[in-house]
Amino acid sequence: MPNPFLLRFKEASLQRLQYSPMKLRLFIVLVMALSACTKKTQGEKPVQEKNDATAVSYASSRMTLVGEAQQAALAWEDYQKFMTELANYDHSKPATNRLVELADAMSNTIPSTLAEQPVLSRLVVLRSRIGVYGSVIRNNNLSKNERIIKYNEFVLALDQLHMQLNEKPNYDNKIDDLMNILEGEFAVPADSLAPVN
Repeated sequence: MPNPFLLRFKEASLQRLQYSPMKLRLFIVLVMALSACTKKTQGEKPVQEKNDATAVSYASSRMTLVGEAQQAALAWEDYQKFMTELANYDHSKPATNRLVELADAMSNTIPSTLAEQPVLSRLVVLRSRIGVYGSVIRNNNLSKNERIIKYNEFVLALDQLHMQLNEKPNYDNKIDDLMNILEGEFAVPADSLAPVN
């Protein structure tokens, strides 16, 4: 005679193994969804963006030098070389390295009329932004958007340098005007210095 305990256990186990039609459908849909998400076709490679600099639309500088700043920049040879190199820039590694070298040279050969701390700071920022963009060029895994963002930061640094160079002569003129005003206010008349008898 079979054990009644085993018979009840067997019946209970069979009941647990039976799936309702709704649970079975849900299980099938879930398995199909998971298999569709992880399925890879053979021979298909992941799509990578080409790292082609000519296919990207880059920003350009919107600031120009005017007045005294423009005259001082015309005599600044390394600045002229930098701007010429930038006009012919092809976004290659060697061209970027040349821009970095010229930015360093600009910091060393800045005319004394422009050599103020704000201008020097803008030159340091410009040089570092060119260096960052150069590292982005060397990294082929970055997207076009990341390259555009870093190049635009470089152009922004150049615009800020131009703004600072344009501001320098105006600042100097304001200081001269202020000094003239102060000299006029505190000038002592010549007859007041005469000795009293």
